[in-house]
Amino acid sequence: MKSLLQAIDAEVSRAEDIHGQFNSTHEALGVLLEEFDELKEAIHANNRTRIWREAVQVAAVAYRLALQCTNGEEAFGRRSGLTVRREGDRMTTLHLPGKLPKPSAIQKYEQAKQAWTLVNPAATPQQYQKAMTDLARRFGV
Repeated sequence: MKSLLQAIDAEVSRAEDIHGQFNSTHEALGVLLEEFDELKEAIHANNRTRIWREAVQVAAVAYRLALQCTNGEEAFGRRSGLTVRREGDRMTTLHLPGKLPKPSAIQKYEQAKQAWTLVNPAATPQQYQKAMTDLARRFGV
């Protein structure tokens, strides 16, 4: 069995080979929420192997997002509404004022997500991911 860090590294490489980098923090959020929901399902099923696999995928998505926020890619920052300031050798990523989603938008997104899941119980993972990305864009989260 791979070590945890080897598994996360392999998942990061696999995901970037298939999907490339995230276009924005909003896209990353959609993917992260989808992976987190799969982790919750695995936990509810008490399936240790699935829990481990989904936890690795959640960690890989979070790592990819953190890496893209840290590397200072200007286009990614602009699409995400971020500014990047260099302080010596350190990168500092800041949200622009007024660009953070309002709590009410997050609450509406969560409600819409739950409603969509209830109405579409047989949706494929691809359908779910597309719907969650669309909802995130719609509600600005």
